[in-house]
Amino acid sequence: MRLLHAKSLVLHDFPNDGQIPEYAILSHTWGGNGDEVTIKDLSSWTPLYKRKPGWAKIKGCCKQAVTDGIEYVWIDTCCMGRSKRSQEAVGDEIQSIWKYYSGARVCYVHLADVQASPETSADSPDSGFCRSRWFTRGWTVPELLAPIFVRFYDVSWKYLGSKAELSRIIEGITGIGAQVLRDPGEVKRQSVACRMSWVSTRETAREEDIAYCLLGIFGVKMPIDYGEGRRNAFIRLQYHILRSSKDPSLFAWGYNLPLGGTNGNCGVGMLAETPSAFEHCSQVEPVSGGAEPSFQVTASGLQFRLPMQMDEPTGTALLNLECAIGDYYLVLPLSRSPTARKEFERTPYGKPTLVHRSKLATFSTRPVNTQLINRSRSISAQIEVSLVYPEELFFELADVYPPNVLQDVGPVMIVPAEGEVRCSLYLLDLPWAMLSVQNGLGQRFLISIERESSPTESKVRTLKTLMAEVPDSRSLSSGPPSTAAFSLMHLLPIFESARIVAWKDGIETGGLLAASDFQMPGTGRELRTIRIVIQRDSLNRTEFPSSITAKLGKKGDKKRIEKRR
Repeated sequence: MRLLHAKSLVLHDFPNDGQIPEYAILSHTWGGNGDEVTIKDLSSWTPLYKRKPGWAKIKGCCKQAVTDGIEYVWIDTCCMGRSKRSQEAVGDEIQSIWKYYSGARVCYVHLADVQASPETSADSPDSGFCRSRWFTRGWTVPELLAPIFVRFYDVSWKYLGSKAELSRIIEGITGIGAQVLRDPGEVKRQSVACRMSWVSTRETAREEDIAYCLLGIFGVKMPIDYGEGRRNAFIRLQYHILRSSKDPSLFAWGYNLPLGGTNGNCGVGMLAETPSAFEHCSQVEPVSGGAEPSFQVTASGLQFRLPMQMDEPTGTALLNLECAIGDYYLVLPLSRSPTARKEFERTPYGKPTLVHRSKLATFSTRPVNTQLINRSRSISAQIEVSLVYPEELFFELADVYPPNVLQDVGPVMIVPAEGEVRCSLYLLDLPWAMLSVQNGLGQRFLISIERESSPTESKVRTLKTLMAEVPDSRSLSSGPPSTAAFSLMHLLPIFESARIVAWKDGIETGGLLAASDFQMPGTGRELRTIRIVIQRDSLNRTEFPSSITAKLGKKGDKKRIEKRR
């Protein structure tokens, strides 16, 4: 370990851990290119480096250490070699960051963009402390968590408070629990998904560092390979976590995120491609159940044993991830692979959902084979569902079931001449499906689509559509819902928090086309008509002359419209 003497400002090497003296350590954000004082600068014969903006930061850190009676300091800018010839050494030091910070007597956090003011307290949302760039960087997460004693200073090295004193404020900024901030030993007791969420909105100068900054948080080591890219680095990290942890919350990514998916011709692996997929997992807690989950990484994917519930007719399974938010467990929908009967896969539009623990009695532990990362797959038979509604009513797709049914979402087509909006959804040709849509008023509606074989001709299908409003109440309608809706309510908890109450009759039509009209409250509370057109065996997008094309109407997307000529 290389340390800087706080008084003489001379670097000293300590090759053996037993020889390392007491030291303070600095946490900060890097300035612009060439602003920081490097190890090469301190080894040069000329003092030109003292003109760099970063020199004042080093001097301030050393001065504070001397005041605290500490002889040495560790500062990454000048204590780590970063030349290409020392990449292996840099890799070793990057993997030692957690050890360096946890071994320091105290960590000084220098906030270069904060100026203490008696008029503004640190806990004010508009304070410089809450808006500091330091809270947006990836590496500052382990630098915050590893040391026991952390002190915050403004740009002029004026003391702002300690980590313990500011723990509630920092919790509100970072989403990291105050008990974790106060005790570094609490880090390893948090779920994998929770720890991932700590860097889900952070940024790093090097794209791979968003994965490397998590090494110490998970207590894993892996080779550092700058140039491999963000995705590869993060997937490699998850492979190492799988080998050292038995926490299924690693697969909870996507929870509470807007409905989205990858290319419809691509299966979705069990591993996330970016920490941002864990953004809403800060409250996910591990659950100690019965037998410890077992994971085995194989050449073809991942084998494990977890509680699950199967629905054989749809080839859908609900996987208990054995992690919870309060009394609600996270359950991940899987579908049977179209290429391997004994294998399941995470679907492009599938995401974990919450299920009350009382609903898990029917789950049984069984071996499961899944794929770990994305891979291509063949396209199954599909039907096109075209949702047509008045232009002033904006709709977005909120959820689907079975989770493997949604394959793609076409562009939103606005037809000014008719005052209509048309959006195409492409579904697998399953016996039934359920869609949940939400309008601009925040009202949610369920669309049930059922297919029945014709008694005279097997190739002819009848598609029956029903629509129901979904309010916040849990009351059930006295009238019986359709077969699909009834099965849904007893099989899947995805719509559990909002019951079906008012059904409108649909129109059955044999053949390739089926249309149904429904009425629902509009923006002015007058009744509006929504047409749902079902079209089988069609993957071609319908062209509308003089139309306007918009972005996908998926939940969370911003509607950007551009005129097509």
